[in-house]
Formats: sequence, C-alpha cells, structure tokens
Amino acid sequence: SGKTWQPVLNQAAVGKNLASIRMVPSVMAADGKSLVAYNLAKESKVTIEVFSYDMRKVRTIVKDALRPASAGRSTNAAEDIWDGRDDMGRAVTMGIYYVRVKDNHGHVGWGKVMTLGGR
Repeated sequence: SGKTWQPVLNQAAVGKNLASIRMVPSVMAADGKSLVAYNLAKESKVTIEVFSYDMRKVRTIVKDALRPASAGRSTNAAEDIWDGRDDMGRAVTMGIYYVRVKDNHGHVGWGKVMTLGGR
C-alpha cells in the first residue's frame, strides 16, 4: 500500500552540495504538497524557487533561509515544501515545474515535479 512505501520514498539519497534535488513526491495531486529534499555539506543560507516549464518564476518558497549541514538531508520539512501554488496563492495548472535550490556558497541544484493542477 502507499503507507508502506512512504518511509522508503522519504529516505531516497540526495547528493552533497545540492548535487541532486529530489521532490517527494515527484507527482503532486491537486491540493497536494511536495518536499524539496537536498543536502548541504556545511551550514548555508538557502533560496528555493519554482519555475514553470518555460522557465518563468512561479514561486519563491524560501529566501536566504539558514539550513544546517547534514549527513543525510539538510531539508527543513516544515518550510521546504511546495504546495502547488504561485506567489499570489493561486493553484498552478497541470504540468512540469522545475525547482532551483541555491546556497550562499555558489552551489545550485535543480529538481523537477509534476503537478496534476488545481485550476
């Protein structure tokens, strides 16, 4: 069942210094949420932004948010979540969206998520 797989999905490895960004889940239902999973080798200020398929910025999730280094994941599960909405609070349309994570040490990583849309 889905409940059985949830812990496995949440433990998927991510590369150090934003080498890989994973969205959990990678397909969001309407009114769903997706965690932005990443890893930092040292404490950093992180900015997470969402872009549409044509690379227009849709949402800033966090800007210059302090995140600790971690052996597993540096993700702050309370804040590093995209709810499928734009900066105006409107649900985005169905499609593929890119998530960029940047830190203040010059590292940049990209992830991808598909939404089933909300409007």
